[in-house]
Amino acid sequence: MWPVGLAGAVPMSENGYRLPTTASPRHYHIELRAEPDQVEFEGKVTVHLEVHEPTQELTLHANKLSVDEAIVDWEGLQGAGLAAKHTLDEQAEQLTLTLPREIPAGEATLEITYRAPVRRDMAGLYLSADGDERCLVTQCEATDARSIFPCWDEPSFKAKIQWTITTDPGLTVLANGQLQERVQDPESRLATWRFEATPPISSYLAACCIGNLASTDTLEERGVPFRVWAMGGREAWGNHANQFAGELIGWYEDYFHTDYPYSKYDQVAVPSFSFGAMENVGLVVFRPTLLLMDPDATSWRHNKRIDLVVAHEFAHMWFGNLVTMAWWDDLWLNEAFAEWIAHKVVDDLVPDHQVWLEFMGRTNQALDTDALESTHAIYHPVETPEEATEMFDAITYGKGSAVMRMLEAFLTENAFRAGLRTYMDAFAEANAQGGDLWEHLAKASKH
Repeated sequence: MWPVGLAGAVPMSENGYRLPTTASPRHYHIELRAEPDQVEFEGKVTVHLEVHEPTQELTLHANKLSVDEAIVDWEGLQGAGLAAKHTLDEQAEQLTLTLPREIPAGEATLEITYRAPVRRDMAGLYLSADGDERCLVTQCEATDARSIFPCWDEPSFKAKIQWTITTDPGLTVLANGQLQERVQDPESRLATWRFEATPPISSYLAACCIGNLASTDTLEERGVPFRVWAMGGREAWGNHANQFAGELIGWYEDYFHTDYPYSKYDQVAVPSFSFGAMENVGLVVFRPTLLLMDPDATSWRHNKRIDLVVAHEFAHMWFGNLVTMAWWDDLWLNEAFAEWIAHKVVDDLVPDHQVWLEFMGRTNQALDTDALESTHAIYHPVETPEEATEMFDAITYGKGSAVMRMLEAFLTENAFRAGLRTYMDAFAEANAQGGDLWEHLAKASKH
């Protein structure tokens, strides 16, 4: 994620904000009925679970959701299913489902139908608007997936995510996966878009967008389709960002020695967005000024800023999305790395941008912040959702990326890259901690 101010499960903690590890999700199928002119949306989520020990209770996250029904099924019930009593703890943002009998260890299916408000605060599923431009868009990081669908909303609970969205047939619907089909309902005024499932990802990377969007022509590089989407007839202003992302894929695949892990790469400019950009799997959301540019009226500085943000978000597809921090105290694993490597790749591909000069300026800004009594370490303990959000600051990005650059210089470029490659292989589609990265860097550099 690009902040505006900058150019395996873990046991439940004592404060009660973390989930128990009794069960974990393997696949979410999220079905939404939502329209930009409605104040509420309807949802149903079907979760395929792995139950790790017999239990009569399932606890997951939910925030501002009105649950209508929760049904749990497993093989011994032969499809009958059991209705669960549901209780919402608003402070902890947790939904507890209590069953009349024990769920045995093994596979189970959970189906929850619910309703929720369309938010106006640029979090969860919210109305993104600027004048006549209006669309629904998601922002799940750090802990707002739970206000779109009931889920295990912690980075270590990775699961496949699949969307089915019903809305006005005149709109465009985007989601993490490739579109499988669009079906018009002959008995209603609505249409339904069905998307393919992602590989296992963390809930904060789930995303969809519903609105009057148009795209650039599709660019295919290394078998991956690239598009930029925008509103108001400005989709052609996304050609530069689309072309640049297409150039990045070869550089990143070669650097990590790992293929791009998802089926497509869509970048979408939405009217209002609380951050600069967000690296959702296969569907990256941007502020328009950080994605779109009129080639006849764009400065060198604006061009460079777009290149850096596009490079930062694309790097996350590997470092952050494919390999994800186990918990928010290691956010620097995502953001410090993406900030550093964005400068590295842009300097390689567009040396005239002179990005390392700008990097030093941002490092100095971060050090100014680091001189305050309110500073924190790059790694910092996190307990609550609010503390997770506070980690998106100059220390995590600016100081963290400077440390990355110094570490590469100390270990040598070849040893640093070799350690990253083995780290990527070891933790692909899983979670890692800072110590895991140090271990692989130490082994590659023989330190």
